[in-house]
Amino acid sequence: MSGINESPQHNTEADVVVGKIVGVWGLNGELKVLSLTDFSDRFCPGSVLYLQGRSVLVQNSRRNRGNYRVKLDTISNRDQAELVLGCDLTVRNDDIRCLPDGVYYHFQILGLCVWNEHGEYFGTIKEVIKTGSHDVYSIRNDDKVELLVPATKDVILKVDLLARKMVVSLPDGLT
Repeated sequence: MSGINESPQHNTEADVVVGKIVGVWGLNGELKVLSLTDFSDRFCPGSVLYLQGRSVLVQNSRRNRGNYRVKLDTISNRDQAELVLGCDLTVRNDDIRCLPDGVYYHFQILGLCVWNEHGEYFGTIKEVIKTGSHDVYSIRNDDKVELLVPATKDVILKVDLLARKMVVSLPDGLT
């Protein structure tokens, strides 16, 4: 059971956030981009992304200190780059990649109602925490009680995206 780190943009359900512009680089409009996707090829030259709802073409990119330095075709100088500081780079919802069975995008998991196999309601998934070995789901109920559930095949019994429901079997001591 694992998740892929791509998130829906807050203001547009049709877009999925793959990067955030966190800085500018040099005078020619290069951007420092924090990757919010597990698919690094989203930033390869020739890739089409969306910036503020408009399509942009990646002219070149390279890894730099955990981020990417990205040159987009629509930004040619530092002043233009500074105007988009803090903006998201997105792809269209219909451009998300098919995943193997049992693997979900974080945005598909967030908000799911979580029940155990006996019908007891735990709350909704509010956060996906990346730990390295597997994700952990932060589940909160109406009383703000938090339950941390490991996203492993022996714990997650069923995910029904259409019903927005997850069924779990918690190990002893976790409830």
